[in-house]
Amino acid sequence: PGSTPIVLPDQAAGLPTGLRHELLAAGVALALLVPAIASDGLIGLVVLFATAPEQRWSAGELDDLWIGGRLVGAWQERRRAELALASAEEGYRELVENGSDLVLSMATDGRLLYANPAWCVTLGFSRSEAKRLTMLEVIEPSHREHCREILARLDTEQRPKNLETVFRTRDGHVPDFRAHAG
Repeated sequence: PGSTPIVLPDQAAGLPTGLRHELLAAGVALALLVPAIASDGLIGLVVLFATAPEQRWSAGELDDLWIGGRLVGAWQERRRAELALASAEEGYRELVENGSDLVLSMATDGRLLYANPAWCVTLGFSRSEAKRLTMLEVIEPSHREHCREILARLDTEQRPKNLETVFRTRDGHVPDFRAHAG
């Protein structure tokens, strides 16, 4: 459906002279150009060479090669998307790791899964210490019961939309901010 072999030397007139001579010198008798197509159009060509002048690709083989060109296009498109995602993830990681906002992630049982450097510095914990903590250990005691109630609802349909609480630092003092989570 769109891939027609170029038979050398008869149909090589459209090729640049240097390329035509190189192909003939290498013994190439037949070349097949298969377009590699992504959703945004042609991204390149898959070129197959045959050295036997009697080599001919059947209609079924040409169809398979055409599909192969589409797969190369799809693979290239996926690769571009993966690179864009990796770049976005790196930007997000950079923002979270180097920003001044305190970022914390916890499991539904209250274990801390992640605390960014700003959170650790502000509350006085090392990153390795933070990974061994539970949410209740870093909440001001007067807020723990409310926090327990919220934690109990995390795995239910009555999951809270927001949580406001007060942390306490490693040395027990209460920093001058309130934590909001969603």
